[in-house]
This record gives sequence, structure tokens and C-alpha cells, in this order.
Amino acid sequence: MDLNRDDTIHRHSSVPLHAQLTGILRQKINSKELLPGDQIPTEVELGKQYSLSRNTIRQAIEKLINEGYVYRDHGRGTFVSTTPKIHCQIEKLIEHIPVLAMEGHTPSYKHISTTECVPNALVAEKLGLHPGETTICANFIFYADERPAIYVENFMPSIQLKAFNDLLPTSGDSYYAFVEMVTGKTIRHVVADIVPVVAKDDIAKILEMPPGAPLLELRELFVDTTDQIPLEFTLNYYHPEIIQFSTLRKFV
Repeated sequence: MDLNRDDTIHRHSSVPLHAQLTGILRQKINSKELLPGDQIPTEVELGKQYSLSRNTIRQAIEKLINEGYVYRDHGRGTFVSTTPKIHCQIEKLIEHIPVLAMEGHTPSYKHISTTECVPNALVAEKLGLHPGETTICANFIFYADERPAIYVENFMPSIQLKAFNDLLPTSGDSYYAFVEMVTGKTIRHVVADIVPVVAKDDIAKILEMPPGAPLLELRELFVDTTDQIPLEFTLNYYHPEIIQFSTLRKFV
């Protein structure tokens, strides 16, 4: 269930209060309850309606402004925008759980398996491995309102399987911080490529979509640029009905 669609703030939810309010207002805009040009309720009105602090409300509205859903007219108020909406900005490095929460979903995830494997040619090339060299392969599913939204395959060289499993983060922990902890390196940047693919049978089954359906694949290489060492290569498969990517391009 999408907690935000019942127009209620759930104070015991793992989703932050400001993210819940963002989801509620976003849903009102997407459902045409609030139309382009309409003024959204003031901070005072939203505070009274949802019993939220002004700081929480400002966080929610700033998120909507950054996404392009609303704009602020100083002296008049905040209004629903007529410009395109920005979803999951690709230039920002945000983990899957916060992305799903910011989109108004109730997120969760499941660790499927961790194995030691000989990777395919693509993974071996990205990680700079020699033929036959093994990596750790860890698979996860991320859910949006209990619906499979993202399937992830992580490949990490130079680490023992037991060490990986012993340190594996629990729900709510940062996976990026986990990578830095087990490798002893700092993630300096991530090189990302988006590739349009079709859902193979195994991935289609995991994401509950028809085999051969269009799918977004995000390839990420985590790099410690201090030593020029690839720390991990990740394949992320996004259900296109749930996750969409946009980029905000500015004049220079």
C-alpha cells in the first residue's frame, strides 16, 4: 500500500515525514486534484492540516520545487508548475531506499543471495579482472509498496565471501558506506551509463513483468580515484512503470 495515497501522515512509518508530505502533494498534482497554476496550501495551512513543523513542510516543498512540480512566487505563494517534472535525477547519487521514499512509496528490500562467481566479460572488463578471476556477486530486490521495483546485481573484487556476509548492511544502513568499509577505500565518484534493454526471463520474473518488455539498466562503476581502483560494478534493473530518470540541463 502506498501510505501517501490516503492523504495521511504515518508517524511510525520508516519514511521521513517530509518525504510523506512530498508524496501526498505530488499525488494531488498527478491526480489533477491540484491543477497547473493552482496555489498549494501555505506552510501555516499545511502545518495545521498535517500537524507538521514548518521546517518539515519547507523540506517537502523544496523537494517539489527541485523536481519541477511547483514553483515559488515570492510575495504571492507557491504554485503548481506547468513545466515538465523531474524524476530520479541521474546526476545525483542517491541510494535506492531514499529514492523510493522520496517518490512517495513505502520502500523495503530483500537480500536474495551472495556467491563467489566468475563474472561475464562486461563485469571483468569494468573491474579490470584477469580471465577466470572471481568476484563476490550479491543480488537484491527493492520494493515500492511491496511491488518489485529494482533488481540489483553487485560485483565486488578482492574480498572474502564470509567477510561480505558478516558485514552486510541491514535495512536502513547505507550500502555505499558498506562498500567503503569492506574495501577500506573511499568512493570518490561513480561512472554511470543507462542502457535500454529488454527483460530476460529471470529478471522479468523477479520484477513481475512480461519477458521481453522494455527495461532500464543502470550500470555503475564505483571508483576510488586516489588510487584509481574500481571498488564495485553494479547492474541495476528498474521497473519503468515505477522508476523513471530525468536530468535537469542548464544553460552555461
